[in-house]
Amino acid sequence: MGCEIKTKIVKGEKLYQLRSTNSNELYHTKKWVTLDEAKKCMIESKFWRFFQDIVEIEKTFPIGYSVDGVLQYPAKGEKMFAEFVLKTYFAKNGAQKLDADFQETLKKHDIQLQDPNIDKHYSNIERLIINWNNDGTKTAGDLTRQIISLLENKK
Repeated sequence: MGCEIKTKIVKGEKLYQLRSTNSNELYHTKKWVTLDEAKKCMIESKFWRFFQDIVEIEKTFPIGYSVDGVLQYPAKGEKMFAEFVLKTYFAKNGAQKLDADFQETLKKHDIQLQDPNIDKHYSNIERLIINWNNDGTKTAGDLTRQIISLLENKK
């Protein structure tokens, strides 16, 4: 699946049009978009493709990969993942279904996409804020320096 990118200048500003080379549909709702809007469209497209790729591996691996020098195909009667995607993720509430499948896959394989120290940082910062609030004699600057020191020491 590709993206055809066209540009035009309007009132001195370069505008972009992003169109699917498969369906010929625009990636955006307006006919022409700014550079930042075009970037956002592309980032969102890659972001959702990332989700889809993760779920595809979970649901179909090793189909589509070469194993011992032989490309793996679905068994007779099995649907291709693309067909599953069209019927599931492009249907009503498809984004929620994709997200649920993505989260389930991460959980199944114990994959964490956030820093495991986040919860520790949160609790420690919360404790500092509560102590600062209860103390009543220290400035916001004191609190800020304590938080920065905590984060620098946890790296």
